[in-house]
Amino acid sequence: MKYIGLDIGTTTISAAVIDCGASDIPAQPVFYRTVPNNAALSDADPLRRIQDPGAIIRTAADLLDDLLSLYPEVSGIGITGQQHGILYTDKNGDAVSPLYTWQDKCADNPFQNETTYAAYLTDISGAMQASGYGNVTHFYQQSTGCVPQDAAKYCTVPDYFAMKITGRRVPAADPSMSASLGMYDLRSGDFMRDVMEKAGFDLSLLPEKATAPVIGYYRGIPVTAAIGDNQASFIGGTEADIKSILVNVGTGSQISIYTEKYMECSGLETRPFPLGGYLIVGASLCGGRAYALLNKFFEETALMLGTDTNDCYANMAALLEKNPKPQNIPVFDTRFQGTRTDPTLKGSITGLDANNFHPLHFIYGMLDGISSELFDMFTLYRDSLSESGSSPLPASLYGSGGGLRKNPALIKSFEEHFGLPLHLSAFQEEAASGAAVYASLVI
Repeated sequence: MKYIGLDIGTTTISAAVIDCGASDIPAQPVFYRTVPNNAALSDADPLRRIQDPGAIIRTAADLLDDLLSLYPEVSGIGITGQQHGILYTDKNGDAVSPLYTWQDKCADNPFQNETTYAAYLTDISGAMQASGYGNVTHFYQQSTGCVPQDAAKYCTVPDYFAMKITGRRVPAADPSMSASLGMYDLRSGDFMRDVMEKAGFDLSLLPEKATAPVIGYYRGIPVTAAIGDNQASFIGGTEADIKSILVNVGTGSQISIYTEKYMECSGLETRPFPLGGYLIVGASLCGGRAYALLNKFFEETALMLGTDTNDCYANMAALLEKNPKPQNIPVFDTRFQGTRTDPTLKGSITGLDANNFHPLHFIYGMLDGISSELFDMFTLYRDSLSESGSSPLPASLYGSGGGLRKNPALIKSFEEHFGLPLHLSAFQEEAASGAAVYASLVI
């Protein structure tokens, strides 16, 4: 049976078709398609980041219809996409505002001349509430009188798409989406309603909780509630072998680890998982970006020497292929852009001597730095797990993202750090594929 997954991203909208055969045969990718999301809108406020929800819905619906014309026998539709951002809908379920995306920074404005809107909510909730989180954005909207008068609900844009194609008038949100709005208590599985009420929130505007995975039908095909893109990517990246570790290396990098029971790890984030349990997530601002910095350094060196080149990646790969990893690699700290919690941190190179100041050593050192940063996050999880005496460590390691697919030496570095073989996901559009796999598991 075939299933479609759609990933409504900030700059692109992707779709995947997967084929789920017999229960003992893993799901297989069938078809991918990605189209631009050209819905960005301009705004006079430089902190605003908004998009046209109508344009997003039309693009996503056209993409879905195209796939259904190619694969009319589809048994289910799964949806994922950009989290955190919100749009307002009226009582008929129609958008009455732009989409305020996860990149919107208006809640960083001063609040009551003492703090910011985001910092105020962090203080009263006792949990980090970042600018761009939907409930934080709404708090700014309500405080400045910017909530549309005919607003009946607000929700994420993937929730809005699921609502529109199923003919609903009220958004139904999976906890993985609701939690991304902020002001959410993972233990109770609900918003921090008491705290929000004290802050003046109109709780009737919150999206409804999806009471079942399937929230409606499109052209007679079951449609699931939208799930978070991180969670969908984990399902796709691990090929539904969820009791695993997933490392993703793109421009940034990320590690996601499944746990059955709720737990907290210092420096990491706990997120609800739509198939039960939780994900422990750590994110680095550099991943592939760190390797790109080294590429840029070599390009500038070549230019200084009078060599015309604008791409050293192929030469770097050839050098790695011809030379085994030396023993005395310098230690690279790849936090060149700080971290999410401390943007002032800097990267570094240590352990240099007269014998390892060479391009080969630098390339291997940078790759080890990328994998080491995520492994350090894993050790935070491992230490917390040991202290709590809960479930055993995951025994499988999966990888996804272009940074891994294009660099076998980086795969080997991860394997050395984790002491596990790394399995590259069979799915290239992990989030869209994960939404399709999720649909196949719950429909």
